[in-house]
Amino acid sequence: MFRIAEKYPINTSKTIYRVSIEAPLIARSAKPGQFAIFRLDEYGERFPLTIADYDPEKGTVSFNFQPAGKSTQMFSLIEPGDYIADIVGPLGRPAEIDPNAKRVCVVGGGTGCAINYPVAKELKRLGFRSATLSFELKLAQIRDLSKGLDTELVVYGRLPLMITENCIIHNHSGRHTCANVNLLTDRKGERFPVVKAPGCRNEILNSKKLFLADKAGDWQRLGLWAGRLMFTTENARECVQVLERYLGRGSYQPNDYTRGLYYRGVE
Repeated sequence: MFRIAEKYPINTSKTIYRVSIEAPLIARSAKPGQFAIFRLDEYGERFPLTIADYDPEKGTVSFNFQPAGKSTQMFSLIEPGDYIADIVGPLGRPAEIDPNAKRVCVVGGGTGCAINYPVAKELKRLGFRSATLSFELKLAQIRDLSKGLDTELVVYGRLPLMITENCIIHNHSGRHTCANVNLLTDRKGERFPVVKAPGCRNEILNSKKLFLADKAGDWQRLGLWAGRLMFTTENARECVQVLERYLGRGSYQPNDYTRGLYYRGVE
């Protein structure tokens, strides 16, 4: 029998839960990316959950889950102090993390992607100081994320839309002029900056700048370490104006801007 040490919802709509279970042997041997298999009682089915966190000192293992089928619905009704019949783990191959890597991208679908937190914790143990969150997350998802190391968010700049496999500047003009900022104009007249990418490729940037200086109250309460200003096509004067605005001084605002995807489906 295994005791439930903690259980609580991790989003405001109470559709996803975090549960911590006392399982010292699993807690001491778990690695990022592994999972465990549960059986709530002697009559229950076996079902797997990805390990979302582990604490060898406390002897606990944590999991995120969303009630869907019969077993997870029953799991959501269990309270701290209750017991479950079986938990087997850790199982599966751990996530492959190169200890010599300089830059790492941890990608996942928000709160439900349980592997991200233990991977971030392992990166911190290896000496990584911070991580930049995906600009495809919603603010609500960023708020609910468990943050394994200091995290920052892109709060200004032209967000990348795509990388071309070939250099479109060279294909068009026969010359390599990627050092300059070129513009790609679509049929609606929108102008997209085209900049150099590694190899003979191009990165196409958003025609509008992400601007959140006037929304600082929204992103500064998400548990972030910093906001990242991403300069690409700005001149020196514009960089100073943007920095002053994000420091709470000045009145700079782009003529045309976007809020990105952060506010879609606002709770």
